Amino acid sequence: MILWESQPVLIVYRFVTGTPKQLSSIIQGGRNGIPDEWGSNEKRRLMFMSAIFKLLGLKSNSSTELKSPPLSDLHLSGLNPGEVSDLLKTLGILRNTNGSEANPTVIEAENTTFLFEDGGITAHKSMLESFVGDSSMTTRVKTYEKAPPLHEKTPYFNISTYFQHLRSYQDQPAKKISYGSILLYGELMTSTNSIIDKNFKLLQKLPSGFTVVATTQTAARGRGSNPWISPLGGLVFSVVVRHNIKHALKAPVVFIQYLVALSIVKSIKYYDTGYDKIPIYIKWPNDIYARAKSNMLGKPDNKSDFSKIGGILVNANFSSDEFFLVIGCGINVTNTMPTTSLKILAESVDPPLPAYEHERLLAKIMVTFELHYARFLKEGFQAFEQEYYKYWLHSDQVVNLEDSHNSKACIQGISMDDGMLVVSELNEHNVRTGKQFKLQADGNSFDFFNGLLRKKK
Repeated sequence: MILWESQPVLIVYRFVTGTPKQLSSIIQGGRNGIPDEWGSNEKRRLMFMSAIFKLLGLKSNSSTELKSPPLSDLHLSGLNPGEVSDLLKTLGILRNTNGSEANPTVIEAENTTFLFEDGGITAHKSMLESFVGDSSMTTRVKTYEKAPPLHEKTPYFNISTYFQHLRSYQDQPAKKISYGSILLYGELMTSTNSIIDKNFKLLQKLPSGFTVVATTQTAARGRGSNPWISPLGGLVFSVVVRHNIKHALKAPVVFIQYLVALSIVKSIKYYDTGYDKIPIYIKWPNDIYARAKSNMLGKPDNKSDFSKIGGILVNANFSSDEFFLVIGCGINVTNTMPTTSLKILAESVDPPLPAYEHERLLAKIMVTFELHYARFLKEGFQAFEQEYYKYWLHSDQVVNLEDSHNSKACIQGISMDDGMLVVSELNEHNVRTGKQFKLQADGNSFDFFNGLLRKKK
């Protein structure tokens, strides 16, 4: 699965005004070639966008059926005994103690009503409505305090297999670690980030390492206002990190997005023997790129050899001396659309490698990130600087700065003081002038393919 930014409509319109024949039957009538009925004709709009994606070299679903499937129930389970019970107590959920079936309990958060119920009990709809009214407007969370749900309940993600891999990886270090031990899974949800980031009453009671996983999403989110495509076959997850303000000097919060990117790349490359050949890189500030299988012998100069294969989104809230971070990640694992996937890359090396398993890769990422984060708190990002540069795409890359002078610059690296991108100005002969700029990740957009750094609008 990949998180992929949609092209702006204006750019799409300018692209199609070159009168490609493939669109002639779609863009007829109306003003300036734009049909008047598109505002009310969703089917024609989908046909138009499908044709655009094909012209851009992307694959798209040819179906124009407008069916919105219902969101699935969520499943809450833990690796260790008592983890789910302890979390439910923290959330203020009261369980029956008379030995009878526990009643469902409701948590009213800012944007979502959560109904927690025992995963081994199927409550009748009339019973649910006695607690929450219209049950169709409520997110049901089935809790499993003794064992995770059977695989038949979560056919696209085997939670038991995930926990087995997680325990195996957690047993290797000499220190106790816990990220990913409490898992909330849903086959179809709106967004793994939004379901906790937009419900701060819930978020502020969740522990660091609490992880949300979805098979598909209906409202995946990107940086700024960018939407994201979330097809079947990707690994989509979010993890909570509570970062205390006392770490501000040694471990500024801005570096955590870089730490996550490094953890993902290393987990992919150290997944198993032979996977270090997988050509995966970091694009500043928070994307994962893959090199095309046609050019895998060395690091190519041609930027068109790269495709986006994953992305990271960090949302932050602050309260009571803590940053409450929700770190969302999406990685193309087995899906073929819209660009490429880890499966395709693994099949392309010599000899071909088995496809990545979602459960095992997630467990690897969780353990790698937690170990890196613990070291980050003690030593800062300087401890990872050279390793980070080993995997990123931008050493000495020449870029154009979209400013009043359209300056040209050479990327130097990341400032270890504040996490900003450091660039050196170049003159018309590509010689450094001695002037440097610092660019914020949140305030600038990096068009890697065109070598253009611009301010976000």
